[in-house]
Amino acid sequence: MDKLKIEEGNCIADQENSAVLYEIMGLTAPIHSEKCSLAVTRLEGKGLIKQHYHLISEEIYVITQGSATMKVNEKEFVVCKGETIVIYPKEIHELYTAENETIEFYAITLPPFTAEDFIN
Repeated sequence: MDKLKIEEGNCIADQENSAVLYEIMGLTAPIHSEKCSLAVTRLEGKGLIKQHYHLISEEIYVITQGSATMKVNEKEFVVCKGETIVIYPKEIHELYTAENETIEFYAITLPPFTAEDFIN
């Protein structure tokens, strides 16, 4: 068994895009897993996860707070607290918040996240 506070994960901050990500579980995370990755992401006021896709990974976003606009394969929609989004391999996606919006979500990646699978 492993136990970890979110803040004890690998903190990756992107000041340019107002994004903060805590990598909790995965290949290089404090809780090692070769089956999946788990990260908690927070975007505030004009935050952005830039357009990208994954060759082999599926991503599951579980929205725990707030709302944002998501674009998947050119379709744009609002996501908010209580929703779950599944993004399949090769689906081009991005997520952004307006000036007064904040969103927080769990991102589960199967198989685990690797930089080689992140294509922008």
